[in-house]
Amino acid sequence: MNDPLAVRGVMLDLGRRYWELDYLRAFIPRIAALGYNRLQLHLTEWNAFRLRLPDYEGLAAERSYTPEEINDLVRLAAGHGVEVVPEIDLPAHATAIIRYHPELRFTGPGAEHFNDGAYWHGSPTDGWTMDITREANRDWIKGLLAAFTDALETPAVHLGGDEWPIEPGLSACAALNDHARSLDPAYTAGDALVAFMNELAGVVRSRGRRPEMWNWWERASGGDFHLWPDRDIRIVAWDTDEERLAWFLRHGYEVIASPSATHYVTPRTAPGNLAGKPYVAADPRRLYEDWRPAPGPLGYQLCVWADWAEQEPDAYFESYLRRPLEVLGARFCGPPAYPDADAFLTELDRVPGEVRLGAGRVTRVRFRPRVPEGGTEAGRWSAPVAEALDAVRGTRFQGARTPGGPWEDLAVVTAQPYPVWNELPLSGEFAALRVVDAPEGLEVEWWGVRSPR
Repeated sequence: MNDPLAVRGVMLDLGRRYWELDYLRAFIPRIAALGYNRLQLHLTEWNAFRLRLPDYEGLAAERSYTPEEINDLVRLAAGHGVEVVPEIDLPAHATAIIRYHPELRFTGPGAEHFNDGAYWHGSPTDGWTMDITREANRDWIKGLLAAFTDALETPAVHLGGDEWPIEPGLSACAALNDHARSLDPAYTAGDALVAFMNELAGVVRSRGRRPEMWNWWERASGGDFHLWPDRDIRIVAWDTDEERLAWFLRHGYEVIASPSATHYVTPRTAPGNLAGKPYVAADPRRLYEDWRPAPGPLGYQLCVWADWAEQEPDAYFESYLRRPLEVLGARFCGPPAYPDADAFLTELDRVPGEVRLGAGRVTRVRFRPRVPEGGTEAGRWSAPVAEALDAVRGTRFQGARTPGGPWEDLAVVTAQPYPVWNELPLSGEFAALRVVDAPEGLEVEWWGVRSPR
């Protein structure tokens, strides 16, 4: 691949947690400078609806965004050549919406499979997938989608469409089976949900927007389905199998690939990426040196998810996002221009006028852990690599104003670093610099401006 991918995207999970507007405003020109041209904003989740719609008072979480705030981001992004795609996740991941409008909760035999999202969320929920079997409910949901779409000045709207119940629980709901057969005697429960996604796509289409959705229907049904999503719905595919991507393409869909095992950043509960925890890490070395985009998709997207880390600050996610964001921005735009990820990051980190030093006015410290061979396996660091990376936590970078001390902490490694060059900002004039509590083999570079003699 010599030409940039047509779609070079990144997604932020604004549904599970509120991201500060200042961070988002700074994020847009930053990703544009790295070569990205798409920003998907996942605005609704099981725990929160993040857009304040005038006719739905009380639906939005306390910390949410006004349409004008999102539209300001849309206009800012357009000025940088970035398309913003807002997402309203329907009909699953809908606990907050169901709490607001209880009529959407499934009842009757098999309803437990639709009301409890513990399989995806990790703990029980009271409501997960909306009951679309009743006409009044379908009309209410389409009204919500219409208000969401009309409020935002974007060319496309992402409809979600993921992680509703899978078989056999999908077919355990009597009401959904009856509704499916009312649409077509051959339809299964999964077909009824696909039919509703097509209805939602019609709402978006009627307002002159392009509909998108995640792939899911084909997996939830176990492959036993009769109805397909409309072919003009763009599929954002999280599948990690290139053959699966080709399958969507063969069946006439435009596809943006977002492989969950390589292009997801999901650090989970602080301090993140712990052994035995179901986190997902994007390996910047593998992405820069080994990853090659598959032929056919419009492009690829890096996704940042906030599962189980809803209360963490923006900086927590930034520490896990930064390096994958940088290396993928380069790879989305062409083949590797440097021999390895470290050489690329060294050039990217270069600041005019700054030099390596042992004392002086420091502005940053770069460090690279020593790790065994290997990388991520199904989105997680191999055990030896994870152990080596975890050993870097607690490393302290210290400075002394006079050669003999006293010493003060300038930065402490709290997040799990990457097995490439990492960087932390520092500030101050110091006569001496040192590293304490570091594992064996940690490479360190101090950067800044030498003090005048």
